[in-house]
Amino acid sequence: MVRIEFINPYPELKETGQRVFAEHPGREEIRLRVIALTAAHSDGYIPDCDIVIARGATARQLLRRGLSVPFVEIPITASDVLRAIQR
Repeated sequence: MVRIEFINPYPELKETGQRVFAEHPGREEIRLRVIALTAAHSDGYIPDCDIVIARGATARQLLRRGLSVPFVEIPITASDVLRAIQR
């Protein structure tokens, strides 16, 4: 069983992450934990997993800290930037 923690600050990303993992062919071997966490509140985060997935400022903050588990950074796209500007 692979334990993955998906760190994100936005509720809509939680649903996207859950949907992607639900469609994964190896989903029976994956335990996904979605954590709502912003960069500003990530200092106390201690991974309890095999792999951490995050993006944006939260990913950069966690990378600077140096985690004890493998880390995957989701890149920010142009549509992400446009959506942020529209808010």
